Amino acid sequence: RVHGDTSLGCDCNGAKGRTMLSRGASVAARFACSVSPRYSTATKPLPPLQVLDLDGWDMYDQLVLEETLYREESAFNWMLVNRAPRRAIVLGLSGRPEELLHMDAVAAEQLPVIRRYTGGGTVLVDESMLVTSLIVRVGDASAEPAPRALMGWTAKVFGPHLDGQLQLQSGARFELRENDYVLDAGEPSSERRKIAGNAQAIGRARWVHHTSWLWDFDSQAMERLLTVPRRKPEYRGERGHGSFLTPLCAVMPSKTLLAEALIASLAREFTLVRADPGTAIAFAAE
Repeated sequence: RVHGDTSLGCDCNGAKGRTMLSRGASVAARFACSVSPRYSTATKPLPPLQVLDLDGWDMYDQLVLEETLYREESAFNWMLVNRAPRRAIVLGLSGRPEELLHMDAVAAEQLPVIRRYTGGGTVLVDESMLVTSLIVRVGDASAEPAPRALMGWTAKVFGPHLDGQLQLQSGARFELRENDYVLDAGEPSSERRKIAGNAQAIGRARWVHHTSWLWDFDSQAMERLLTVPRRKPEYRGERGHGSFLTPLCAVMPSKTLLAEALIASLAREFTLVRADPGTAIAFAAE
């Protein structure tokens, strides 16, 4: 459910095949005939962004598909949305299990441990989370393809739509704090709590920004399975998982509304279309 190491991770060198699987078929060709307009956007021409629902997908399969789309040479941009990922632990590219996990507890629960192709922290993923991934061609968004610039751009894109929902429900505000998304409920900045963590990969042709949104979480499971990382953001201090995190379900009415707000926020930058998830499932099953 949330991140053991909240430092921003980024694979900026375009190294290949980090999610352990390589697929040679053209993903672009498979998806080209399966997209259809769904969301309205501005009248000026904007780059297309395919919105792909992957609800319930296994994180390994999702990361393989995501990495393939990232490395594919095509004209497509993508927004992947998984409202109910299957339970697993996901490590960043350089994460060391012996440092970030309570290995005996992980083994006892027989949880899959997956190393993704991007940097970032350790995530205990399950059905209570929302996982999103933006895969964008360099030049197709008004953001410099650099880690800090992309963090600031995503906060500016997502923030207004999320603030609208948060203000209606709780009066809180969405905020970028160091490399995390946090909830500003009026407390001192050192006491603000994390609602989502991010990881990135930046290549010559495209970049990836994926986010694990903390809709809900089991703090006891996190304490049992994840260590408190040595590298952590300054604003966290010495807080444990339970006092450092807060669930979005406490301040928003539904996970579906959260997902739709994130998708709608991208309409200022892209022409949004809905991709057929059946095509993605067939591709991942091969």
